[in-house]
Amino acid sequence: MDKLELDDRVSHLERRVSLLFALLALVIPVGLIGAIMFTARSMPYAPVTSPPVVLSERPLLPHAFAFETELRSLLDLQQQGLITSDDFGVKKVDILGRSMEFGDEVGAVKAAKALNDDHIITTAEYEVLKRKILKLDK
Repeated sequence: MDKLELDDRVSHLERRVSLLFALLALVIPVGLIGAIMFTARSMPYAPVTSPPVVLSERPLLPHAFAFETELRSLLDLQQQGLITSDDFGVKKVDILGRSMEFGDEVGAVKAAKALNDDHIITTAEYEVLKRKILKLDK
């Protein structure tokens, strides 16, 4: 075998090896991605759960009233920075200005007092709300 024939065979082998490496460079990542996807598919589904949102330090009365729940929720939104204090004030006026019916007037007054104690409503707002609950302004 002469030198030219040997050089030709070497270059032919080098081309085969470089082609083989190029194929491996494509096959290995595709195989890894396939293995990851197969493993992910075969894993049991575990839903992500988040802790419950606590709206207030004070627990709500057993019979929570709509005005109390709404005001505490709004305060929580304000404290999280999701609404401004102006938005809170406008919505608070809207909630306190609605017509309300109460089956349990004593419970409603206690809920209003709790809002006042927690500084969610002012003393003046509490007095107006109390008179509204007890139907003293007729």
